[in-house]
Amino acid sequence: MRGVRIWSVALLVTLPAAAGGPSPTGFFDRSAAGQLEAEAVLMATPTPEKARTWLARLTEEAHVAGTEEEKRVAEYVRE
Repeated sequence: MRGVRIWSVALLVTLPAAAGGPSPTGFFDRSAAGQLEAEAVLMATPTPEKARTWLARLTEEAHVAGTEEEKRVAEYVRE
């Protein structure tokens, strides 16, 4: 019986989002559009090609804390 209850709760939590409900689960209606937009950007961002580029850039030189190299790496990540 416990498995049925867990399944029921999971179904109730996922149904509104799957059915195109007013907002994604856990977000208010007023912030839903922004959340969905942010999720779309994040889902489109990490590609294998981009990951290779980022990794190459982040590892091309040592960047010990407190050095100018570390500052350049931090600025790269920020951008």
